[in-house]
Amino acid sequence: MLGSGKQLRPHWGALSESLTGMGNQGLVRRWREGQRLIHDNGITYNVYSDPESTSRPWPLDPLPLMMDPAEWKTIEAAVIQRAMLFNSILADLYGPQRLLREKMLPAELVFPNPAFLRSCWGIQPARLRVPAYVCGRPGRDRPTGNGGCWADRTQSPSAPATRSRIVWSPRAFCPMYSAASHIRRLANFFQTIATPCSAWCPPIARTRASCS
Repeated sequence: MLGSGKQLRPHWGALSESLTGMGNQGLVRRWREGQRLIHDNGITYNVYSDPESTSRPWPLDPLPLMMDPAEWKTIEAAVIQRAMLFNSILADLYGPQRLLREKMLPAELVFPNPAFLRSCWGIQPARLRVPAYVCGRPGRDRPTGNGGCWADRTQSPSAPATRSRIVWSPRAFCPMYSAASHIRRLANFFQTIATPCSAWCPPIARTRASCS
């Protein structure tokens, strides 16, 4: 929220005013409502290494991460590039395997990996035409304005963005959803995912849209 000079960063202005207006007690009351929404909607995540319990409440900070549009534009371009790269790699590993033959990837990195499904070699995705049509990348922001991502996730999505929006909905944090906040909507993502298979062409263009 604060820049290197401990000054409020401009794009946090609307949210800061909302928090000031609701006060400490208001924030506590609204966050209790948010925690209740997490419980009532069954928003959990699995801990497979825990033998006693695999389901835990979804951890969420009461304040969303606000990013400057120019900063996000840079991250967005990089995320799209990585999604295209991963899809190209997966298409090759489950297809011609040129990366392995030309030793751009070591075979010992691929074949012993339990996540590599040998039985799927040669199978072409019929409906979506791309192996990884949903990609997730945890991100962070820095006071200097050069945020970024530190991990890549291509397994079955747990939809953290969607679940977080449920809690940050107007029902719990209405002042934060004012027009002044310029919150980017998620509708385009779901419209893209719901598009009939005939519209998923060319695959690179649709991958770009779904990862925006």
